[in-house]
Amino acid sequence: MSAAERQLRGDGPQSPRRMEETARRANLRLNAHEREVFRAEFGNVLHFLASLQETEDGPARVLPPCLRADEARPSLSQEEALRCAPAAVDGFFALPEQEGGEEDG
Repeated sequence: MSAAERQLRGDGPQSPRRMEETARRANLRLNAHEREVFRAEFGNVLHFLASLQETEDGPARVLPPCLRADEARPSLSQEEALRCAPAAVDGFFALPEQEGGEEDG
């Protein structure tokens, strides 16, 4: 089924049902006017994103994910973390006092 057919059936990405679901997931409380504006803007965003899938030479090549797996590993000890610190106080990084803070106005 084409995107146009899904839209006519009320099931496309800009259908009122899909807009309500998207707004709900984004914790947006929209009045009727805002829903229509959101719906039009959402359509523009989808059109733009679809255009990114094309290049002058045809469809864009999908790149493999390059992030490592999220695995729990031991973290640095406090001593290891502070080993290269220019200064430490009571087990924390020590930073020089800054002028012009909130107290100075």
